[in-house]
Amino acid sequence: MSAGTWFGFAGDFLTFLGGVTLAIDALREERKLNKIKAWVATVQSPALAKVVITRKGVELHSQEDVELTFLRQSFKRALVGTLILTSGFVCLFIARVFELTKSSGTN
Repeated sequence: MSAGTWFGFAGDFLTFLGGVTLAIDALREERKLNKIKAWVATVQSPALAKVVITRKGVELHSQEDVELTFLRQSFKRALVGTLILTSGFVCLFIARVFELTKSSGTN
């Protein structure tokens, strides 16, 4: 198989993987909202007023702190998905260039 074919397969795979990553992140939003509500209820509980609660290295004192930790997690997942998609499109572009140079070299 030629280099163009390999880049084409790699591009297709990376594009699919990036799309799946972004789709999973989008589908998890409702579950994430339920988790945020549970964390907020815990943080705002009077019984835990003097307890310092942390999540992912951030101290949770209010609803904004809880939402921030979930937002950072979602941002990281979306960034990874976008980078994978971009890599896939670059591979597909390189595959098309190889195909073009191969076809113009035979004419």
